[in-house]
Amino acid sequence: MSYDYRSKKEEELYVNYVMNPRIWIEKITLYRQGICDYFTQEQKDSFRENPLLVKKWIESNIRQYLDYEYSNLNTAPLSVLKTKGGNKISHKILFVAILRSLGMPSKIEKSDGKLAFYSEHQWHYIYDEKEVEFKAYGQLKLTREKKEPFGILQKLYSIPFGEGHYETLNFDEMPWENDQIVYTLEVGHYRVVTTNRQHNESNKVRVSYCEVNGDVITTIPLILSESDNKKAKVPIKKNYTLMTSQDKKIDLFEKKLSSRTIICWIEPGAEPTEHLLNEMMALQDVYEKLPWHVLLFIQDKEGYKDPTLIKACECIPSLQVFVEQSFELGDVYQGFKREEQRLPLAIVTEGQEGTYSFSGYQVGIGQLLIQSIND
Repeated sequence: MSYDYRSKKEEELYVNYVMNPRIWIEKITLYRQGICDYFTQEQKDSFRENPLLVKKWIESNIRQYLDYEYSNLNTAPLSVLKTKGGNKISHKILFVAILRSLGMPSKIEKSDGKLAFYSEHQWHYIYDEKEVEFKAYGQLKLTREKKEPFGILQKLYSIPFGEGHYETLNFDEMPWENDQIVYTLEVGHYRVVTTNRQHNESNKVRVSYCEVNGDVITTIPLILSESDNKKAKVPIKKNYTLMTSQDKKIDLFEKKLSSRTIICWIEPGAEPTEHLLNEMMALQDVYEKLPWHVLLFIQDKEGYKDPTLIKACECIPSLQVFVEQSFELGDVYQGFKREEQRLPLAIVTEGQEGTYSFSGYQVGIGQLLIQSIND
């Protein structure tokens, strides 16, 4: 079993690429003993001697189905051996599962999906044409000053005549530590793309180019382009009458509001409102720590019974829900120059003036509201 080979491997390799049960995004199953029992001792010895024989055995004995599995739902290694069939990813998962069961570090490279095994102190990569190639690697460090910047890492792949194209690399949200993250990458040319989402749904893009070499750590700071968002000054003319769940009436401007407030007119049960509430719940820690009020207005008391609204209020106890029967919002839409009068309508206010607005559902509206009230 794999444990017998621990003394021969570096600790990090042993933990991450031998004992780690997670190979790709497959459901984790117990496969090691079953794989070791499946093959003869002669086969296992030959696989350890030449891991390429594992790939050759799979190609000769396991059928590959192109359309019988979803891309993110793959057959478990022992089931592939039993049924002698699986999709392309299932083939790759089986390759890694066999080698890990035999104590050999192996992986599916997250950035490009290639198979790799570790031997003679280096990673060997297997290509479709069945060649094995050693790649030189270096390190790229990304740094940030605060948590907001989001970057996309892309590698330049060369093609004949000196041209090339960039492909986005996938690293499954590797964790940040001390506002920095270090990637081990193949030597080559890369670019890092950061985007700053604007309130009008456009994105301000910043691109940084770099070269990763094997002998130094390349450092790129993630910097967002400056925002073009401008605060409006839209008077909230109507003093909306609100009703609590206990039928107590209060006027909006008589309520002791914080200096800044998020107000959302919502339709419980409607899909756009569901998306807004789900995004708020995804950011529950941020919303709960806001020093300002977040008010949700519904048009009748039936809205209190909506399961998603109930869940949102349980998730974020600071949310305040009121019945506002009029939903007379024409002046608000007009003030913010919004031609389409869609719900939910979410605004950020300072005093009795609206500064930002969002009408209908926009992807990321939960985060945009946070950015707006903190602006």
